[in-house]
Amino acid sequence: MTRRIYHAVLGYLTGTLYLHHKGGVYRKIGNGTDSTNGRGDSPVVVYFSLRRGKLLTRVRPEWEEPVFWVGQSTHAGRPEGVFRPRFTRLDWRFKP
Repeated sequence: MTRRIYHAVLGYLTGTLYLHHKGGVYRKIGNGTDSTNGRGDSPVVVYFSLRRGKLLTRVRPEWEEPVFWVGQSTHAGRPEGVFRPRFTRLDWRFKP
């Protein structure tokens, strides 16, 4: 197994869990670069949806930006009408 594949698999198993502001739980696998569509090698976050079982990417500035939530006041136990991170890191990790 090459070193790159090893680190990708290790990141999948030990990646940090994040809660999306709308309630989904995602495992952050790592960072990458999007070199397509003229974005000029934009930094991206590679993450996995635990609910849908899909590998996803999102540009890093969008991953890190705060969002204004105007949904249900009880959604995810947080009040509406406030800025908060799009993804909030959960406090524990899966350790094989």
